[in-house]
Amino acid sequence: MAQLSMSRPARAVRRAQDALARRARNAAIIAAALPLLAAGATGPYDGTWQGASQGSMGAGCDTRTAAAFAVDGERVTGEEVIAEGSAMPAGRFPIDGTVAADGAFRGTVGRWDARGRFGGDAFDGDYEFGACTMLMRLTRIR
Repeated sequence: MAQLSMSRPARAVRRAQDALARRARNAAIIAAALPLLAAGATGPYDGTWQGASQGSMGAGCDTRTAAAFAVDGERVTGEEVIAEGSAMPAGRFPIDGTVAADGAFRGTVGRWDARGRFGGDAFDGDYEFGACTMLMRLTRIR
C-alpha cells in the first residue's frame, strides 16, 4: 500500500496551523497564570472597609447609612444601605470605582458620582444624592 504524502503547500499550511495553535496555547497558559500572580500582589489600599455616610446640606437629608466596600488593586466595589424609615429612599446602592496610586477615588454610589481619598486606614469621600450631600467615612478593618 502506497503512503500518501502532503504536498509542499499543504505542509506549509499545516506548519502555520501548528505554530498558531502553539501560540494560542501559550497565550491561554499565560492568561490563566496572571490572576494567580496578581493574587499575591497587594496594593496600599487593599482590604475590607466599613463605615457610614451622613447626609448634610439639604432639606430632609439628616440620614445615616451603612457603607462597606472592598479594594483590590485599583478596583473598589461594595454597597451602601439606606434603612427603611429614613428621610431618604431606602435601598441598597452599589459602590463601584477606582483608586489611583495617590489615594484619589472616583466612582459611583448607585447612579450618583462619588469622589474621595484614601489615606492609611481611613477613607473620606462624598457624593450628591438628589438635593443631599452624603459625607462618607470608612475605616479599613482588614
